[in-house]
Amino acid sequence: MTETRDESRGETLRPGHRIAHYEVIAFIDCGGMGEVYRARDHRLEREVALKVLPVRFTEDVTRARRFAREAITTGSINHPNIVSVFDAGEADGRAYLVTELLAGETLRQRLALHQAYFDFKAASERATLTADTSKLYQGSVGAAEKRLAVG
Repeated sequence: MTETRDESRGETLRPGHRIAHYEVIAFIDCGGMGEVYRARDHRLEREVALKVLPVRFTEDVTRARRFAREAITTGSINHPNIVSVFDAGEADGRAYLVTELLAGETLRQRLALHQAYFDFKAASERATLTADTSKLYQGSVGAAEKRLAVG
């Protein structure tokens, strides 16, 4: 399968393209850190969300590190409001992250639909609080692990 680029959507993978044992079914959305596709996990016979680092960023060491850090951080958190990470790796020179596939609209779609009613300041404050809570949670897990190992 050859890769093509739809500049308007950021899409580089076509249905049928494989990364490791994941087969792309459809493009979902793209953002600052990656392109997200609905994919089929052929090992566990289930649909997943496959996030890949765009081709144009594969040589960007900083972005590659951020992508890897996202996989590690997200994968270490178990919370009902955060997707579960199933796998992460690199295949054919492309970093990828596999998470559970959630039904419903994307954040981009939701914001477009409710833009007039959306309080961006409150959302920013909530996002900052969530990030701070995540850091505290990560710190407490690490501290508990250290106490268990030492004690």
